[in-house]
Amino acid sequence: MHLATRAIQGAQIYGHIGQVAGTVTARLRRREMIKKIVDVLSLASIAVFVGVVIWLAMWGASPHAPGRLPIQSKLLGWDAVPIMFGVNWLIVRYANSAIEKFPRAFGRRGLLFYFSLVLAGFILLSRLFLILSKLLGG
Repeated sequence: MHLATRAIQGAQIYGHIGQVAGTVTARLRRREMIKKIVDVLSLASIAVFVGVVIWLAMWGASPHAPGRLPIQSKLLGWDAVPIMFGVNWLIVRYANSAIEKFPRAFGRRGLLFYFSLVLAGFILLSRLFLILSKLLGG
């Protein structure tokens, strides 16, 4: 009888451990799914930016009323923050795997180099927009 009681208690403990392990794996799956969703949003913001730039390069700005910005400029302005977040997110998320796969290209200072490159690009674009707005009389 005592042995049967111990077996039942052991089964209950084993069941409890299984429930705890199940919630831990569910949390990990949920966290991984959230990361994948943020990856998709980051890639979407980059795709919008590239699409608008290609549109501007091929067909130029769309017609607009005097004193108003074309829709492409508005889209680039609205996409500025998401694209900065998206590029930085993708760099941070995949930097370690890139270092492992391509050690010569992304060595130890790779992450710092890309952050400084993105920051320099952002500063350059912001200065370029200021210069262009002064040239266009805005």
